[in-house]
Amino acid sequence: MTREKLYEFLNELPEQDPETSSEFMYQNISEFLDILQYDTDVIFYELGGRYKVDPAHLDEDTASREGDVYRFIQADAGVARSTSSRPYIVLESKYSEELPFDEDIEIYNNFLSEELSLHIDAFDPVFFVYLTNFSLVIYDGGRGSNYDLRDISMTDAGEILELLRAPEELPREIAPSIKSAETSSIQTKHFELDTVDYTRALREVDEAESTAEKGDSFERLAVLLFSGISFLQKRDRQLRTHTGEIDVVIEYMGSEHLTIFDDYSRFILAECKNWSGSVGSDQIRVFKDRLNEHRLDFGVFFARNGISGDTGADASKRVQDIFRDEGIAIIVISDLELKQIKRGVSFYEILDQKLYELRFSE
Repeated sequence: MTREKLYEFLNELPEQDPETSSEFMYQNISEFLDILQYDTDVIFYELGGRYKVDPAHLDEDTASREGDVYRFIQADAGVARSTSSRPYIVLESKYSEELPFDEDIEIYNNFLSEELSLHIDAFDPVFFVYLTNFSLVIYDGGRGSNYDLRDISMTDAGEILELLRAPEELPREIAPSIKSAETSSIQTKHFELDTVDYTRALREVDEAESTAEKGDSFERLAVLLFSGISFLQKRDRQLRTHTGEIDVVIEYMGSEHLTIFDDYSRFILAECKNWSGSVGSDQIRVFKDRLNEHRLDFGVFFARNGISGDTGADASKRVQDIFRDEGIAIIVISDLELKQIKRGVSFYEILDQKLYELRFSE
């Protein structure tokens, strides 16, 4: 039955007429992986990686000044245990109204294959898949397979299914782009972070399974980030009060130089929500009430999947309204900022920019 479903899906691709390439990508990659029996929690869109640039492609001045030079690359999607794990499958998609190269499918497939090398260097996947409305290209280690979707057969569908169907276990290795970063660190005026410690902590967050593990690993990650700012220190974690529990209490120790914390209270509260979905405005209100209760005016809300609307109220607007009406600054740190830090951006600078935007937003 699954083979027949895959055959039907691939057979219909050449007849599709989406408005944009993005529409083609999101619609078909999700359906393709669903047929191959992958759970949605191991599918990541816009998967980021990096590859080392061949010195032959750099001018002499750049090569001598910078040493190893890396470039970032993004795949349309990937299948992995987590964003920090080696991908099992990396997928790219392409939609063309007409088959290019004078409708020569072999030239077209060769063109697609040439684009594989950078993705393979960056991700080192077990499989690389290029899905278009005319062709399916699969790279499997040292060999590649090409299928003309205008002439796909049931036998072809069976081969593809046998090759790509979900395995019992996905790779546990760390992604190569993270391995290549393990000897580096972030060092700026106000922030220092060991990349090895950070990637390990982030991986623990990604692979946590129980509710307790998810919360605990996310709190440890938050403490690690605050600890990278020399004039901050963890004062408490999982602190019980008469009204509930505070995830993390951070203390500002003062600095010889002006910092973003000088305008706010001595203590900073952090709330950590490692939820599968976004956090609603009700949770922002609860966090604000907790800050009010302890007469504090600065909090950092770690929400892995961001904040969104809830029962008709918009969480982002509530954050702005709280600042304007009560002078309480709530900074939201989501997966977007966690990825920026992984790429070398200072956590202090992220907080600084978000405070600036909060203060001067329209």
